[in-house]
Amino acid sequence: MGSMNGEKNNTTGRDTGRADWLDLARFLAMVIVMMNHVGLHVPGVNYWGGMFYVPVFFMIAGFFWKPGGKVQANGQPEPVKSVFRRKAKRLLIPFFVTNLVLALVFLAKDVLTGSFASSPLSSLIRNFGFIYGRNRLLGDHLTLLGPGKMTKCYFMTILNSPTWFLPALFLVFVYMELCARVLTRLEKEKEEESILDHKILLVIFLTGLCSVMGHYLTPLLLPWSIDALPIFALLFYLGYQFGQKGLWDKLVVRPYVIFVLGAICVVGGLINGSANFSIGDYGTSMNLGILNAITSSIMLLYLCYLCRGFVPGVLAKAGQKTLPLLCWHYPILVLMDSVIMRFFAPTGMVLMILRGLEIAATFVIIILGRECTVRCRHALAACKPQRY
Repeated sequence: MGSMNGEKNNTTGRDTGRADWLDLARFLAMVIVMMNHVGLHVPGVNYWGGMFYVPVFFMIAGFFWKPGGKVQANGQPEPVKSVFRRKAKRLLIPFFVTNLVLALVFLAKDVLTGSFASSPLSSLIRNFGFIYGRNRLLGDHLTLLGPGKMTKCYFMTILNSPTWFLPALFLVFVYMELCARVLTRLEKEKEEESILDHKILLVIFLTGLCSVMGHYLTPLLLPWSIDALPIFALLFYLGYQFGQKGLWDKLVVRPYVIFVLGAICVVGGLINGSANFSIGDYGTSMNLGILNAITSSIMLLYLCYLCRGFVPGVLAKAGQKTLPLLCWHYPILVLMDSVIMRFFAPTGMVLMILRGLEIAATFVIIILGRECTVRCRHALAACKPQRY
């Protein structure tokens, strides 16, 4: 049977320390996310950044994925339930905690303002619709059943819309892990391990065809991004090939390939436009949107790779905290922006500068808050009486 745990490599920095260039890529993608949410529009940045700021997170996650999870003492793969439990703890607990906190705050607001009494169902959907794991029920794209924008039904409107990514990434882990384990059981010889990767890609391709057909048949957006799961899995798979199979090391020494990918990215971006994967918006063409997502993510990673070893520690630190940043940046940004707009009402360049400072302040607040939380947790753990 082929091994389910690839050997360590230097691409991800696992042998020589954390890869600062991957942290830089996370940081830059997170900046684009915040710029879009706070309304900071810089010519060209939002347009081109919109092509990679979500896809690159799936690709980077794949860099570190090892089929079979952690190797056990007996050399066997980690039990699948244990793998899913770890991923749920890592991704789903923050998702539910963040959304429940925001839901209770906004539900209390509805009760105090009388909105709940006048329309209790709308209030409950607005505050607890996050369970669906999507920002809306229908996409805006034109399908055989008509455009989804004809009917409005939103689920995540309480400053929690960025958290859709967490259940989506969890399902990608489940999808890839199940593919690897099921297909591995079908392999008998170790030398067929490369065939396993090809079979995983084939499964992604076949399910991806269903995803493309579903996209053009109906505007319905399925819960937890199930309709886009094969697309995210493809990005994840490419990251896995880059990080665990040595494909990245082969790519970066071929500048002509980088040039071709960059040209495809530019031409495709100009033709297809930017995208928003969270609401099923892939631009003019879904296929071009997927191609743009792949090429633009690779180009961002390559530019960051060129900076390896020279990434300022503060930026690398910010890139390592993308999970709490993803969960909490939106309410913090909106709160700061509301205060500034109410008391100062800036416009033009002053407004752009202030919103840039809001983004910087949000990074500082969340990172410091995360550090304080971790230290408090360690302190409490140390105070617990030990059992003998």
